[in-house]
Amino acid sequence: MSRTYSLADYRPVADGIVDDTPALQRCFAAAARGGTITIPPGDYFVIGSSSVPVSSGTTVFAHGARFHLPPTLSGQARLVLFAGLDVTDFAWHGGTFIGHCFDHRRPPNRWAPNANTRMIAIGTSRGGRTANLLFRDIHAKRVAGAVVTVEGC
Repeated sequence: MSRTYSLADYRPVADGIVDDTPALQRCFAAAARGGTITIPPGDYFVIGSSSVPVSSGTTVFAHGARFHLPPTLSGQARLVLFAGLDVTDFAWHGGTFIGHCFDHRRPPNRWAPNANTRMIAIGTSRGGRTANLLFRDIHAKRVAGAVVTVEGC
């Protein structure tokens, strides 16, 4: 039987200003053995100082959720919001990631030109396995880097 989890049960502020990373981490930790996570529509600020772990056997529904990244990033900053290693049978549906990447045509530029972000990063260890991944209806605005990254060893 697959368990269901709602981010709302983990009390995010969801105002786009206060860091919601702790609520996301608690919710995803509860689903560490798999299940369905619903992230309700809303504005979630994610500072990116530590990644939210993703696990095998998990489906995430984030339709209408907007993930706001920090308004400023210094030079050579590297952020990964959601990350997993050797993940199988994982799906992510919906959500919009909103950044402030450097764009000389659209000042003010609040991120340094060499800042790099990854919204969802899945890696494979030596001898590990990554398979059956699905990503749908994910959007990004002014994100400096990849929205979804899947890397092998």
